[in-house]
Amino acid sequence: MTRRPNRAGFSLMGVIVVLAVLAVLAGVITPMYFRQVMEARERATEAELLQIEDGLVAFFEDLGRFPTDAEGLAALVVDPGASGWQGPYLNLEHEEPIAQVSTDAWNLAYVYDLYPVTVPADTATVLVASGGRNRLVDAGSAGATWTINGTDDDLQALVTAVRVNREKTSATSVEQERLGKAAQAYFRDHGTYPSNLSQLSDDYLDPGLGSDALIDQWYRNYVLTPDNAAVPPTLVISSLGPDGTAGGGDNVDLSLNSVLPGRRTSYYELAISQSVVTAQTGTALTGDWTVDRADFSLASVLQTDGWGNPYEEKMSTRTILSGGPDADYFTPDDNIPPGVVPDDVVPEGGGIEYEDGTGTTDGSQCEKVIFDMTNTTGDPITITSLVLTWGSPTAWYKEIEIAGEDAMEQEKPQVGSGVTATLEDPYTLQPGETVEVEIGKFRDREWEGGKKVNMGGTTFTVELSDGSTFTFTVPPC
Repeated sequence: MTRRPNRAGFSLMGVIVVLAVLAVLAGVITPMYFRQVMEARERATEAELLQIEDGLVAFFEDLGRFPTDAEGLAALVVDPGASGWQGPYLNLEHEEPIAQVSTDAWNLAYVYDLYPVTVPADTATVLVASGGRNRLVDAGSAGATWTINGTDDDLQALVTAVRVNREKTSATSVEQERLGKAAQAYFRDHGTYPSNLSQLSDDYLDPGLGSDALIDQWYRNYVLTPDNAAVPPTLVISSLGPDGTAGGGDNVDLSLNSVLPGRRTSYYELAISQSVVTAQTGTALTGDWTVDRADFSLASVLQTDGWGNPYEEKMSTRTILSGGPDADYFTPDDNIPPGVVPDDVVPEGGGIEYEDGTGTTDGSQCEKVIFDMTNTTGDPITITSLVLTWGSPTAWYKEIEIAGEDAMEQEKPQVGSGVTATLEDPYTLQPGETVEVEIGKFRDREWEGGKKVNMGGTTFTVELSDGSTFTFTVPPC
């Protein structure tokens, strides 16, 4: 008997069971696979956004700005022709770096927004966004408003210039200090501040710094604003700051005045001039240093002080001096040497001051006015006359005593309000000396005799021959 071969196989039921198992496995594995793919793409996009953040910061540090909207993210990998570009700023191993930096892991273009409007406000200076898993940018759009930290699945890179600008501002201040020292050295040599940065190159700045010393951290030229007509001259060294706008609120300014460099020059030059004048006692002074300097064979650079003002002479002590930063001999405290003034110079308003609270009358008679005054200068002051002015009552006086000594006695006519009283014995107040002044006797007639006039409660103005003027009121009597 012929036997048939054994042909084992799947029964219909077996096939159905296998298909059912495969369907179940597919239903479990496919979503897991899809989720893993999405997560991998998210991680890849997030990592790339971090690199883009770092690249944007590096771009800003080199160029002082972020890529324009037109340049976009491509400027991080390809030179857009901008001065200062030192990229590429991303390390991409790709045949098409522009395509890689411009698209996310879903191969969709990033949204690049410079100076975005955000909620919360001012969250970023630059925003780069990917649509994420749903491939749609839901949080906003370029030129519109962005919601930060919303519930959408967008992936965002937020870059702010605040930190970088803070560092650049600090570095700019350091550079300005260096420029300031150079400008002060220039002033010592020229008596004026430079009008442009090129005047500081080489001679006053380290040549090795090159043109970098003349531009700020945002790659813009520093701005010099000298005021050589000021007393003393001043200079402002300005950086326009991050926004590049004058007066924009983020400018970085360094203000200089010429007190120190001018004083240094003046002391140095006066030491030379004074030593020659002191040594050559046989050479007379005329009172005009311009003429006398030549007689002493001194160079013309010793004609003016560190602020460009002529030196003067104090003839009585053969002292050569400067009026100081304010060029005013009426304020002797800052003169060089301090407190010294030319013989013919009297401090503006005089050098004699009224001692507060000393004005009074002679008590029971009330016919004399008494007050104290002080020489506040460093030199003797001689009083040769005075003018006493008051409103009422109508009266005349005939006597003046200074420091208990008779300085004037005039019978006919007696001296009235606003009339100059010339001292028969002028009085010299030594530096710092305080003296008592007594003026009287007040009468109701100008030429002779008359009744005593009570001067209590009267306000007086005193004008002394040295130019001093002061006003005081005596108490009622």
